[in-house]
Amino acid sequence: MIRGEIVWFFAYDVGFECRMEAAAARLAGRSGFRKPQPYRGTPQGAAIYTPLELDLPTARHAGPPAIEGVRRTARIYSMGAVSVALRLPFEEESLDELLPACLIGEIEDSEIRALARASAEEVVRELGDTLVRPQPAWDRCEAYKVICVTEAPGMEDGARKWLAAHRADVAALLLGEGPAVDLAAEQVDESLRLAYSFTESDIAVVDWNGMLALDPSAEYEELLHVAEVANLQMAELRAHDALLDRAIDRAYDDMESQGRRPALFRNSVRLLHDLREQRIELARIADEILNLSKYFGDWHLARIYEALSQRFHLAEWEEQLERSLRTVDSLYEMITKEIFDRRMLILEAMIVGLFVLDLVIIGVQLLYQAHAAG
Repeated sequence: MIRGEIVWFFAYDVGFECRMEAAAARLAGRSGFRKPQPYRGTPQGAAIYTPLELDLPTARHAGPPAIEGVRRTARIYSMGAVSVALRLPFEEESLDELLPACLIGEIEDSEIRALARASAEEVVRELGDTLVRPQPAWDRCEAYKVICVTEAPGMEDGARKWLAAHRADVAALLLGEGPAVDLAAEQVDESLRLAYSFTESDIAVVDWNGMLALDPSAEYEELLHVAEVANLQMAELRAHDALLDRAIDRAYDDMESQGRRPALFRNSVRLLHDLREQRIELARIADEILNLSKYFGDWHLARIYEALSQRFHLAEWEEQLERSLRTVDSLYEMITKEIFDRRMLILEAMIVGLFVLDLVIIGVQLLYQAHAAG
């Protein structure tokens, strides 16, 4: 018998920012800040983000497939994001029989996804005006699953040996594909390539569509937290990239409309002010996203995070974010230079005008004197 639980993480961008102290006060008695605990060699000085955690009532709904008894937890992040964790215990005869349960979260209109969205909507309603500019992007949900196995035949011989005996089945579970016998050997190798153990009895296998956490002690809460943070970071990077694209398009449109106006009627100062505010806000949120995780070093959680980062291509998304911010900076500099050049031109014109006026005054005085003398 194989026992454990499937943990799904669904990340949503729900607003520009969440005022965390106000949210904590609003949810007083029902929530608290999650303090990550030391986990398998975690350095004492490690800086790990502490979100606001809210326990939701256990789901009481059954259907095909049944999800009754799903435990729900929501975590709230300062950059206006909500992550919903759904935990479904399982007890199956084999890994093949576990595959249908793993596929629940892969289907767009599945009950598990509907439950996740309903949970996030519930949290957004609870947060109320503590969310700054709430604009939930429900269609841009990022989902990730972790299959936690605490008991299985053969685990007593060690995690690595168990994995070696079930390679194709584990790859099929992580990919959400079946049957396992149809998977090519190179695909199985790729899915199991990033596997990390801390003891002989545990192992974490990281793939792009899911993670397997094999641990008879069930001490994997911090590992789950790392997976949740990486998934949320992916959601926020995508949402922020879309926001930057819209900001750049708007800046180009504003510059084009400004260029069509006569110089005296251009409102470049207002455009510069708007772009500067956007630039500051976007840079601040980008910094918060990149600071969601600070898993640096060779300790176990850092290795798990680096594997997740590699699978999600977070480095490429961060580079794209930086390029977009540089584009905004260049537009800001172009408009700044345009305003400066215009001001210098106006100043020079004023100086020339004053000089001409001075010459006219002198000429008039000389004529007056000449007329008076005659």
